[in-house]
Amino acid sequence: MDGPVLADGAWLATASIDGTAKLWRASDGALAATLPALDPLVYSVAFSPDGKLIAVAGGGGVTLWDVASHTKLRDLVGHTDLVFSATFSPDGTRLATASWIRPPRSGTSRAARDS
Repeated sequence: MDGPVLADGAWLATASIDGTAKLWRASDGALAATLPALDPLVYSVAFSPDGKLIAVAGGGGVTLWDVASHTKLRDLVGHTDLVFSATFSPDGTRLATASWIRPPRSGTSRAARDS
């Protein structure tokens, strides 16, 4: 599982073995939100470059969350095996994922922001 990920110094996220990602306030270390994943296995968390989105990778896909409101935006599915990694492009418009069997996938993250 991934260790902590920091976005703009305000938030810290961890992938947990309980099937969730935890979002922590970096200023005081307090737990701000528990974000359920698609599956009980969470392997990776990634912040968008602007710090507004967090991708939680595990099971057969990725769940996108709004960081500020802790609102689930959508589930991204399509892999036929465990998704163990997700990362945003430097400009934040695309999200790449990788699983054990299939080649990496890439798709736009803009649709999540517009919904």
